[in-house]
Amino acid sequence: MSSEVQETERDRVSLGYSTSDLYAKYLPVQLWGVLENNADLDFDIYVFTDYISDINIERIDKVLQHFGNAKIKYIKVENSIFEEANTPQWNGSYATYYKLLFEKKLPEVERILHLDIDTICQGSLRPLLSIDMKGKLIAARTEGAAKKHVNSHGLEMEEQINAGVVLFDLRAIRAANLGTDFLLKVFVENSAVLEYPEQDILNLVYANNIRYFDETYNRRYWGDEPLLHHRRTKSWVLEQITWHILKPKPWTLPRWYWLGRAYRKVYLKTKVITGDLGYEQPTRLDSLKKGEMFNAFGTSWLCKLLYTLKTALRHNKP
Repeated sequence: MSSEVQETERDRVSLGYSTSDLYAKYLPVQLWGVLENNADLDFDIYVFTDYISDINIERIDKVLQHFGNAKIKYIKVENSIFEEANTPQWNGSYATYYKLLFEKKLPEVERILHLDIDTICQGSLRPLLSIDMKGKLIAARTEGAAKKHVNSHGLEMEEQINAGVVLFDLRAIRAANLGTDFLLKVFVENSAVLEYPEQDILNLVYANNIRYFDETYNRRYWGDEPLLHHRRTKSWVLEQITWHILKPKPWTLPRWYWLGRAYRKVYLKTKVITGDLGYEQPTRLDSLKKGEMFNAFGTSWLCKLLYTLKTALRHNKP
């Protein structure tokens, strides 16, 4: 009997990112979290962008070379389609809309997982990447339990999803003729009344074709949802597979804050390999904007006490 161990074939999966050069400097840290926690997978990474500087590409390449289980391709996007539709920029660019182009720009890809750059991956994505879609076209987490979602412009949609982590079944989307061309058509027709443009479009077009996944793959963190509301512990924070930190952004969280520590750990590992990342994680609370103060301080014992008292008083009102 041969003593040679037969090498098993590794699964190869596709990841998609949409970014401007401004946000590209944060991509190495995001990629580190994904690649470190998914060493059993090989990745084809597609970065949709209108421009990325050489220095940011160099930093990204260093991370990929360190792990050796990913290949990357940059997809150049022309912004004319969004400019002609008088689309408002989001955080200074059109990058958030680029995920709508996946189906047309990636004809060879059958399934792709989109991750926002303000996410932190802390665990295996394999269960999500191999999820049974049950005939649905995309998979995402719900934003709430409401049966209908009506945005501030009065546009009514089915239950709202969050577009920070979305799995696209591109083969099924093509078969249903609900790909890029149709998405852009609906986008142009409704651009004036969209609140969260690309997210609203995904909800409108795929309303009855969404496979909802467990929120641990997109644990949303927003300024109006401090962790103390959930009475969570540090261990619970670290058990989540993917954090989607919307406000404040993960790279602006102080180092001593639970989520700040989680980001800091990945940030420091990345910096050892890439050298200068083009930014420093803050150490002080005053690095945050005024509206973000309570959010960053939300897990302290003082805030927990104040919140408990406030809740008790509200519930005991005559």
